[in-house]
Amino acid sequence: MLTGDNRHTVALVGKQPGLDAVHAELMPVDKVRIVQEPKDAGHRVAMIGDGINDAPAIATEDVGMAMGAGTDVSIQTADEMSNRFDQLVHSLALAKATVRNMKQNTVIAVGTVVMLLTGVLFQKVFMSTGMLIHEISVLVVILNAVPLVRYRDKTA
Repeated sequence: MLTGDNRHTVALVGKQPGLDAVHAELMPVDKVRIVQEPKDAGHRVAMIGDGINDAPAIATEDVGMAMGAGTDVSIQTADEMSNRFDQLVHSLALAKATVRNMKQNTVIAVGTVVMLLTGVLFQKVFMSTGMLIHEISVLVVILNAVPLVRYRDKTA
């Protein structure tokens, strides 16, 4: 947690959500410096803020998010905006589930093509059979993605 608020208040508030690190009494430039460190190490970083002092750090990140009640400058700088933190957490979980689903569907699609190509080369798969298998694999890929429409984070 990065904040300009005083240390004593932040120490109490920071314990409640179980944060690993709490930094208090920061100026905007300090927030930018702290969030730039993991970026320099090759990590992707997200910043959530609501005030004018958060705008520089929000602009620095890979994904900047503003809380909906924030100042105009933090909202305009952000890539995403929400009034509820739990929606941001849900978005991250959904993004991870989507990437996992894309990897699964890629394996299914490429695996089917390799299988069909091998079958054609060895003259074990003919046009009608190949088309049927291909169309079935397309349906499998679509059906595999359908649960994302009603995605609910299982950890919540």
